[in-house]
Amino acid sequence: MRIEAARALADVPAERLTPDQRTTFTRGIAEYMTAQRLNADRPEAHLNLAQVHAAQRRFDRAEAALRTALELVPGFVPASVNLADLHRALGRDTEGESVLREALRRSPESAALHHALGLLRVRQKRMSEALAELKQAVNLDRSNARYAYVYGVALNGVGQAQKAIAILQSAFRQHPFDRDLLFALASIYRDNGQPHKALSYARALAELEPENPERAALVAELQEQGRRKSRD
Repeated sequence: MRIEAARALADVPAERLTPDQRTTFTRGIAEYMTAQRLNADRPEAHLNLAQVHAAQRRFDRAEAALRTALELVPGFVPASVNLADLHRALGRDTEGESVLREALRRSPESAALHHALGLLRVRQKRMSEALAELKQAVNLDRSNARYAYVYGVALNGVGQAQKAIAILQSAFRQHPFDRDLLFALASIYRDNGQPHKALSYARALAELEPENPERAALVAELQEQGRRKSRD
């Protein structure tokens, strides 16, 4: 339990911890790191170490751990994705792109790698290439709601609202309680002048988050828009 508590607290600033939490954190992290080092022949252990280092802003150590994971198993996709994301966080997307391209050479059917490269292309504002990569991720893993959400939002962002809705609705049928999908569908329908269609998604989202005033406000906004539209 102490190890799990430490992992949960790993990215919380030390000054926000109580003395008891700080003690639990210090002991738990030490135990966790020791446990991972006992499995140093496995790439997953180095990925776990990297995640702790990154949460504590020890980026050099995080990068070293990820590279060790890839030395052990060059085709270990989670390490490549995390290394590229670390480069992103440090403003080194060019290096991140190299990591992803090398990983895709080894694992061309990896949805996670195509998704990561698509996000990188979005940051570069190369939207045509971004959409191709994000679409490929969805096609390779249709069960992943996050991939569909990101692709749908990207489509909507370039003015392809109907395609976006089709992608999001397809994912929503598999994941009817996904909050990102609900919010995206409500927002896109609202922004395209269809408050009545937006309302059903907004209501479902409000039911999932009854304590969130922003969800109730969205429902009220759409109800008012619907009334005005009915009067016109």
